[in-house]
Amino acid sequence: MMVQKLRWHGCVTRINSLMPMATSSIYVRHHFDHEAKAQVEEMISLIMEAFVELLEEEDWLTAETKAFAKQKVHSMNQKIGYPDYLNDTRAVDKEYQRYVFYPGDYYRTKFQFYEVYQKDILERIRQPVDRDRWVAGAALVNAFYSPNTNEISELGIMMA
Repeated sequence: MMVQKLRWHGCVTRINSLMPMATSSIYVRHHFDHEAKAQVEEMISLIMEAFVELLEEEDWLTAETKAFAKQKVHSMNQKIGYPDYLNDTRAVDKEYQRYVFYPGDYYRTKFQFYEVYQKDILERIRQPVDRDRWVAGAALVNAFYSPNTNEISELGIMMA
């Protein structure tokens, strides 16, 4: 037997997929455990330091390989919890300034959002990769390492 999701859940899911940083901004300002973010950032730094120490102890790695691995660890970008700009309502508004809302016309609004989103992606194709850009909002709970961008991301940590 299939249970239908509550309407509010579907609405929140759609808005979060269309405007992840807007919903994340609200979440961060009202519910996010900011102390937990600082603790996780500290923990990640300690893990990275311990990894570098372990590299030194390995005798099967060449000096060149160790140096490369250390350099990679030190250049790793950490994206923990949320980007700081989510605390600034004006900065978040700027991100969505090209989006148009059509009150009472859900589908027109939705498809206009898709159009702006696709244009944004196409505009970035020829630009250098923005390593500071976050690909997911803080309302998403996930953790991963991206080898393509050499970054560790922990999103939605220790929700309140």
